[in-house]
Amino acid sequence: MATSPYDPRHEELVRRIRRARREAGLTQAEVAEDLGLPQSVISRLEAGQRKVSAIELRDLSELLEVSMEHLVPEGGWKKKRR
Repeated sequence: MATSPYDPRHEELVRRIRRARREAGLTQAEVAEDLGLPQSVISRLEAGQRKVSAIELRDLSELLEVSMEHLVPEGGWKKKRR
């Protein structure tokens, strides 16, 4: 089942990406340039309007010098069953 961009887990992921970027002292434009993406992609990602692919997550973790586990919300991606 796909995760909605409005899923709380997605919201936490983008918060962690934004925080890691700021802690690395990088602007959205610098991240975008380093990843070869338009700045608007990073802006939309951080606003929760765009999902991040596994490859982009890996690239972001390397660029921001944090582990992928650091960016993934605690408890991983398992959605609680009703």
